[in-house]
Amino acid sequence: PTPPPQSAVAPPGTSPRATPPPVPRAPTQDDFTVAVPGLDTYAGDGTTRVAPSGLAAADSLQRRRPLVIALGISVLVAAALITALVVSGALSGTRTDLAAATEADAATNRPALPVDAETPLTVTPADAGDTVAVIPDADAPSPVPDAAVSPVPALTTLEIVTRPAGARAVVDREPARTTPAILRDRPPGKATIVVTRDGYATVTRTIELAAGEHRTIELVLDKKSGGNPRVGYLTARTQPYAVVYLGSRKLGETPFAGVELPVGRHVLTFKNPGKRPVTRTVTVRAGQTIKLNFPL
Repeated sequence: PTPPPQSAVAPPGTSPRATPPPVPRAPTQDDFTVAVPGLDTYAGDGTTRVAPSGLAAADSLQRRRPLVIALGISVLVAAALITALVVSGALSGTRTDLAAATEADAATNRPALPVDAETPLTVTPADAGDTVAVIPDADAPSPVPDAAVSPVPALTTLEIVTRPAGARAVVDREPARTTPAILRDRPPGKATIVVTRDGYATVTRTIELAAGEHRTIELVLDKKSGGNPRVGYLTARTQPYAVVYLGSRKLGETPFAGVELPVGRHVLTFKNPGKRPVTRTVTVRAGQTIKLNFPL
């Protein structure tokens, strides 16, 4: 308790004293704290806890503020994620319904695009479940009409057979070949064949070969004048083949050409294992060739 103030009146016979002004003091923690009963059990030490009343309370609130802010941010983020998931599911369902409706409408109302069978098509890869439209490429070259395409002609094969064999054959002034000769991979068109042999007259033949054709040319060579005047020549071809006899003499197996026969009248017999024998009567003249061609 503060002592009672002394009287400002000085005793008699003394001069009055001046009262010194009060000296200010610094505040202590007791000025800012209040006792809080009932907190001794919380402290656990049997002492009375003192709660800050001013600055201490503000300091405690300041320390709790980051925790409160973090908790609030966590709640906002969780709410945003839940909202995003709900909106995404709704949009996915809407997109699927819209795609199905668009496809059904296109199939019902939109006419098919005219597509030329000869025009290349451009296909753009798409994800699974998407609708792919195939559209002709506008920049693709126009199909060329068949008439404008020049096909490569098929090559030909020419076979030259002479009677007698061993003659010299020249085709279109190419290198000479000895008969029988086979000329492969020749272009179609005209071909001139010239055949020569010592003691025989030269033979010239012009033929026309079609594309892809395989042609066999048989040429019978006639002996030059001054030869044996008492023989002629026989050329024979049958379908199927046959073995030819003059009496008991075997002349050969058809086809053959340039076989010598004596001048005169002869009966020839043609035999095939699967056919009945066939006979032909021929008259042979000197230097001439008789040609026979018939089915058995």
